[in-house]
Amino acid sequence: MKGILITIATLFLFCCLGGALKCYNCDPGSCRTEEECSPDKDACLIVRFGGRNVSKCWKYSRCTNEYISIDFTLNNFRFHCCQKDLCNSSPKTTCSEIVLGLVSLVVIWMLRSRRGF
Repeated sequence: MKGILITIATLFLFCCLGGALKCYNCDPGSCRTEEECSPDKDACLIVRFGGRNVSKCWKYSRCTNEYISIDFTLNNFRFHCCQKDLCNSSPKTTCSEIVLGLVSLVVIWMLRSRRGF
């Protein structure tokens, strides 16, 4: 029985892996719009310029200053490319998620210590 469960779990894992990459897709501003990338787009990109951010699916081989400068017609910008689902969120979003996680851990710890666990 244990062997069957391990086999099913392994098959489920392999079936779920290899799906299309998901990235945030936003024009200047902060957003939570998710996009499933087409097969030719294998990275998530965030470009920061003039206090604004643009996030989208991107081709990893084009994650260079030259390509981004041409495609976005920008001269002064910063960018980050990554290859994990939804890794191109704005720093404000990431920071707020970290704070929320830490607050949740503190609340759980306080509740557990209060009950004597």
